[in-house]
Amino acid sequence: MLQGQLIISADTKNAKKKTNIAYVKVHKCGSTTMTSTFLRFAEINRMELPFCKSGWPYISYPTTRQEIYTPEFRSNDRSKYNILAVHTMYNYTLWNRVMKHPFTLVGAAREPFNQFESFFTFYKFHDFISRKYKMPQSETLDFFLNEFNGRLKDEKWEFHGMSTQRIRNTMLLDYGMPLLDHSRNESGDVLKYINELTANVTVFIIQDYFDESLVVLKNILCWNWSDIVYDAFIHQRTPSPSGSLKSTNMSLIEERRRLHKIFSPYDYIFYGKSFSKLQSQIESITDFAEQLQEFRDIKSIIAGWCESSERSPSDTLKLPVKYHASQITTIDDFGCSRLKIKTWQAYSDQLLKSTTAKVDWI
Repeated sequence: MLQGQLIISADTKNAKKKTNIAYVKVHKCGSTTMTSTFLRFAEINRMELPFCKSGWPYISYPTTRQEIYTPEFRSNDRSKYNILAVHTMYNYTLWNRVMKHPFTLVGAAREPFNQFESFFTFYKFHDFISRKYKMPQSETLDFFLNEFNGRLKDEKWEFHGMSTQRIRNTMLLDYGMPLLDHSRNESGDVLKYINELTANVTVFIIQDYFDESLVVLKNILCWNWSDIVYDAFIHQRTPSPSGSLKSTNMSLIEERRRLHKIFSPYDYIFYGKSFSKLQSQIESITDFAEQLQEFRDIKSIIAGWCESSERSPSDTLKLPVKYHASQITTIDDFGCSRLKIKTWQAYSDQLLKSTTAKVDWI
């Protein structure tokens, strides 16, 4: 039986800025951009957070078993955290113990086939399959989709810690759903888990509606626009395989999606519910379209200012805004420098030097 989780309700009427946030960092869902956003907020606002000594974004992965978590994280003798935003497999019981309360649980999601396609490339399955089965890289995705329940059904090969079975329902695995025995009918347990999970998460940051999700997040957390701005291109660094796997042929895309859904059906159910939740929240926000446009305008202005060679390190940009109680949003040279951090190792180096963030190195 899959374990259910407690339910957190979002108090969107409380005007006080919320600073306790646990983020479920899901592979290939824009999660590195979001983690950088949360780390920047933690550093600027002197928040307490865990980070990995190695500089890599993993405290516990790919397991949810509490006994396998880093011992220092399990015991958490030092303090409880304001921000949890690194790759830490979702385990609500443990997270509930190490986080300061009350905390907001933020999730990530993406249209399942797009997430799978990015996952497939990121972990270089195309390269591994090309070498193992002697085929062009451009053919590897269709080979994998067509042969997953055929030629590859009993394959046990491991690559980058991934197996053929690990690539089923990849989003839900990051949410702590164990690998399923697909010879058994466990759909009832899985659907219960998905329903409890989507009720438990306060807001989903959906990559396909990234800016829209951030506007909802900003309203729920009572943050300012400068707290959620991001560099749209800084983390898009996965090289394209030789002979692109992507297609513009809609018939082929839909056939690939159909094949993927056969062996990852629960990611589609989860995505549908997470999207419905986001859509409902969007509809509940007054002047949402105007807020979205203001955010995009502010983001564009800040990006241009941060790139400008004419500003000095002592300058601060102050912009009038309609949708914040202060009627102003600001960013300085420090904020700009954090927007441009490209890798986990680079952020680790910055946190080592930081005089503001309270980092628990584990």
